[in-house]
Amino acid sequence: MKKYSIGEVAKLSEVDSKTLRFYEEKGIIKSANREENGYRYFTEENLEEIKVVKNARDLGLGLTEIKELMIGCTDGNCRHTAERNQKIIDDYINKLTERIEQMEKLKKRMLVLQKNGPYCCDVLHQLVISK
Repeated sequence: MKKYSIGEVAKLSEVDSKTLRFYEEKGIIKSANREENGYRYFTEENLEEIKVVKNARDLGLGLTEIKELMIGCTDGNCRHTAERNQKIIDDYINKLTERIEQMEKLKKRMLVLQKNGPYCCDVLHQLVISK
């Protein structure tokens, strides 16, 4: 079994070591194994889990949602989580729909600004007033 140091995992997962420690402390990811010298070492399974969390964060999921969605079935029967997971998915679809609408509005404002100007320093202010 391949062992990875926290630095190696940080590089491979593109998640800095401080964040990895935080995720471990908060129970977002499983705790890393410890060597006799106290150093953490991660396995392929840990690395995969961290990549899943990073992907979820990149998609805009909050840590609470990620933690809830990563809860596995210990007894092999997932019926007890199906309703909860469906609600989380429905809620997230609604959030995504809102964000897409906001991004579309912002894109339209930016296109108007691009076409019409003016091009002064305070671009954010211009985006608000160039409805």
